[in-house]
Amino acid sequence: MAKKQTTHEKGLELEQQFSEFMKEELGYNHTRVRAKVPQKHNHTGVEVDVIGKRTDERGKRLENLSIGSLILGGILFFLGLYLWMGSDFDDTWLMSLLLIGIMLVCFSMFYILLSTKFNQENAWVECKNLKGKANITQVGKMIIEIEEYKLSNNKEYKFVDYFFVSTNGFVENAIKKAMDKGISCYSLSNGKFIKEKYCIIFKIITLWLCPECGLASIRAAVHSWQVTPVGLRKSEIS
Repeated sequence: MAKKQTTHEKGLELEQQFSEFMKEELGYNHTRVRAKVPQKHNHTGVEVDVIGKRTDERGKRLENLSIGSLILGGILFFLGLYLWMGSDFDDTWLMSLLLIGIMLVCFSMFYILLSTKFNQENAWVECKNLKGKANITQVGKMIIEIEEYKLSNNKEYKFVDYFFVSTNGFVENAIKKAMDKGISCYSLSNGKFIKEKYCIIFKIITLWLCPECGLASIRAAVHSWQVTPVGLRKSEIS
């Protein structure tokens, strides 16, 4: 009989799955699972489920330029070496050619390392392995943690993408709140990650055809607001 997975194991599996998805579909080269980031008002920091890393556009341009210079420097160096070994060319000219080649190779290697270290951008991922749908309170908690990181003035990460991943989807107001704050929502369906969308036109048509359905959504939003922890300000979830 197969051993039943614990909640911790299920959560870790979801994080690993989305890490692979980020590398295959979202253009991220590296990921870190359960890494801590500092917070302005929490000296212990918070644990981010997944942090993605990739070279930004400036870094890519610098890396491409460096690779081109590296190839050119290598060609000049070996050409100079070849001519120096078996020709009557002026030694001063050949030494200059060799020196230029060596300098281009050295500078290219330096800038490749520089672009790898400093020209990086990151993604912040929150993963929830839930029995029910992710709600606005959980999205609001992620928003607060992101803002707290920004206020900490930490320079280790440059977050440009934010993702909230749920195994069982989202309540409607949670999707809207996440989208308003620049967070992309993904659900796991049949082993595949599906990006959630919030269609305001569909909501208006639903409210027009079935007022009770629309009122039910409003009541759900009010209920989510009422059960929000004291630490979550109204302005951050409304």
